[in-house]
Amino acid sequence: MIVSKALLFDLDGTLVDTTAAVEQLWLHWANKHGLDKEAILSEIHGTPGEYIVKKFAPHLDLEAELDLLFAHEEKLVEHVIAIPGAKEMLEQLGDMPWGIVTMSTKSSALKKLKIAGLPIPHVLVSADDVLQGKPHPAPYLKAAQWLDICPEQCLVFEDAKAGITSGINAGMSVIQIMHAAHSPVFADSHHHFQDWCGVQIEQQKETIFINKQLR
Repeated sequence: MIVSKALLFDLDGTLVDTTAAVEQLWLHWANKHGLDKEAILSEIHGTPGEYIVKKFAPHLDLEAELDLLFAHEEKLVEHVIAIPGAKEMLEQLGDMPWGIVTMSTKSSALKKLKIAGLPIPHVLVSADDVLQGKPHPAPYLKAAQWLDICPEQCLVFEDAKAGITSGINAGMSVIQIMHAAHSPVFADSHHHFQDWCGVQIEQQKETIFINKQLR
């Protein structure tokens, strides 16, 4: 049994499976510019596009490249699907305090949620809302601020190293979701789930209880 006051979810790789689309996007970009594909693929999951472009192609026009990448991403998200059990898990939340923290743009995140058939949270922190993305703690601290809950009382669900580090640096506990297989079990994560199947969530007064049934 895991206890918290608020739940914060990453999106890509945690609630929706976008692995193929994300990797296709960055492979196309790497091939176009003659860049190291393997090095880029090792860092893209959970990391803002701005960071990737600055690191691997500082000679390119940042704004122009991001505009092209975001436009390409909008076309690829048509293939997004929910990670097993995610819809049923989110439907349990009702009025509990929860939010999504993603390094996608807000428009892209909303489109992914709609295509995957997942509910829209009251709090959605996107790349549009912070100056520093994951692994910096700013995105998760922003979500805690908008929920008006202390960071230490928030529980984060993440799949990739950058996001896990972001949540931990924000002072939050983190559960790693393994379905997308972006990272091995991260030593600093507090628990790990394969997917959302069998996850039961309930609230008693202001305390949220999370339980994972073994299959």
